[in-house]
Amino acid sequence: MAIEIIIGLPHLREGPILNRARAMQVSTLISANALSRWNRSKGWPEWRGWRLDLLKNADGLSSLSLDSAGFVALSHYRGYPWATEEYLDLAASYPFRWFASMDYCVEPEIAPDREEVRDRISRTIRVNRDCWRGAHDRGIAHRFMPVMQGRVASDYEFCIDALGDIIDAVPLIGIGSMCRRPVGGSDGVIAIFEHIDRILGEGTMVHGFGIKGTVLSKLRGLEHRIQTVDSQAFGIASRIEAR
Repeated sequence: MAIEIIIGLPHLREGPILNRARAMQVSTLISANALSRWNRSKGWPEWRGWRLDLLKNADGLSSLSLDSAGFVALSHYRGYPWATEEYLDLAASYPFRWFASMDYCVEPEIAPDREEVRDRISRTIRVNRDCWRGAHDRGIAHRFMPVMQGRVASDYEFCIDALGDIIDAVPLIGIGSMCRRPVGGSDGVIAIFEHIDRILGEGTMVHGFGIKGTVLSKLRGLEHRIQTVDSQAFGIASRIEAR
């Protein structure tokens, strides 16, 4: 089975991009940040809740999944502007194909040293469990996708071990901090996915966040493990064509 590419949408406003996504019937992904309402009257962005009215525009899409916007939240706002409960309320407001757990990314510009990486992995484990409990409370646990974080292969293994009971209960897990990673090398995209493939139980599929278009051809042989990826390269090309 081929790896499915999910196209990231910059927004859910009516227009050529959304029309093209409907016409192509491609699977799509929206960031929680794109559904946020902001007030900038004080000179800085102040989060004011969700634009739930935009979700009606998802009608006609092949599928829509929800990303927690972890990298944007940490790089632009130095933390999530919304609480876990507020994010889960958003996840429960629409029948998303899946919604990703909140997580704490570990790209070098966010986590410059090992101490910070370990701290963010610990936070990721904790918030996965908070999201899992909240998803059960809202009756949406069947659409929950836990997210693993790491800089090196052993980090992801630690995260998978710590969240093993949740992983055993879901069909799909997300693999974060991929978009700025080199393709080759001991800590490259291929090596990380190959290590994850070896340690995961049979039947657990993965989604790769931010996989570069140039990497896709090099993932051949991992189709039994990688179900979906979201590619910014494919997304940008689709938006340019739509315009």
